[in-house]
Amino acid sequence: MYLCLVTSGYHAPVGMPVESWHDFHNWGTYSDTIMYDDVGTVNFTFPDDFTEDLRRAYFACISHMDEELGRVMDEMETLGMKEETIITFVGESTRWR
Repeated sequence: MYLCLVTSGYHAPVGMPVESWHDFHNWGTYSDTIMYDDVGTVNFTFPDDFTEDLRRAYFACISHMDEELGRVMDEMETLGMKEETIITFVGESTRWR
């Protein structure tokens, strides 16, 4: 087992096992990231403004999914199905293996 607690910075620890690193190599193939040659290398960090754009887009997606799930739940309540229904919401954010 390998455990690392990082309290500051975004850098991979010295001696980290190779299998603990996701290289994100596919990120370097998109038109807005192709100019960054080091995408996928350990400790690569996008510029702050680009990172902020990525976070805004991520939070917008989460907000949209929350709104849509709320609409489904409201309709279930309207139809009287709320108490007899189990809703499971699953997300997959890693590479499929």
